[in-house]
Amino acid sequence: MWLGFSGSVSEAYRCYTAPVATFLLPGLLLAVFPEQPAWGGLASLLYIGWPLMHGQMKAYQHSHLLFGNRAAAYELSPWRFYRPYLVAGGLGLVLMVAVGIFAAGVVAAMGQRDGVMVTLLPMAIAALTGYLAYLLAGPFMQARLANLAWSHTLFSGVRIESNIPVRGFVSLQSKNLLLTVFTLGLYRPFAVVAAYRYRLEHIRVEVDGDVEASARAAQGRNSAAGDGAADGLGIDLSW
Repeated sequence: MWLGFSGSVSEAYRCYTAPVATFLLPGLLLAVFPEQPAWGGLASLLYIGWPLMHGQMKAYQHSHLLFGNRAAAYELSPWRFYRPYLVAGGLGLVLMVAVGIFAAGVVAAMGQRDGVMVTLLPMAIAALTGYLAYLLAGPFMQARLANLAWSHTLFSGVRIESNIPVRGFVSLQSKNLLLTVFTLGLYRPFAVVAAYRYRLEHIRVEVDGDVEASARAAQGRNSAAGDGAADGLGIDLSW
């Protein structure tokens, strides 16, 4: 076996407990204490640390990769994840402000001529804005974070470089999303395959010396316990 994963079940639980709790806690507090919504709001402040937790998840995943009996070295600080999140958040905010100004102008121009349209139009524009923000921010984050994580993962004598172009990946994922919606989900498997193929096509592996000799040197049997634990929790390790 050339490729493996050395993480354990206990390590997977330690790594993913905080992110799962951060995701669930605000809604749980609102459900249990509906008369005190401030508690849910305070719990939402934990999302400030989400990029750091995401970086720690990636550190767990990549630092336990194995190439035969060679363990990976992961040289990326989790704090580096804040910049892509801030850029994506800034782009989403600019988009929402711009669309909000446009919607306000349209509503003001319509006046009271059609009360139903004046009510429904802002809702439609808000839904479209959310769709566009997801369409831009999601693939942007996936490309940037994959480039960061994989380009800082290396094995002895083996270096990995990921250079996924953001514009191309956004275009691909936009097409995938539209086709998935129009086919009522039937295109989803093809979309996943297309996205993974695109990401793999933009990964380059550099090996010191002869490739076959390096592969023969990578020997050993490895455990996939950590990967199995993550699958059991419903967590996609590629995220």
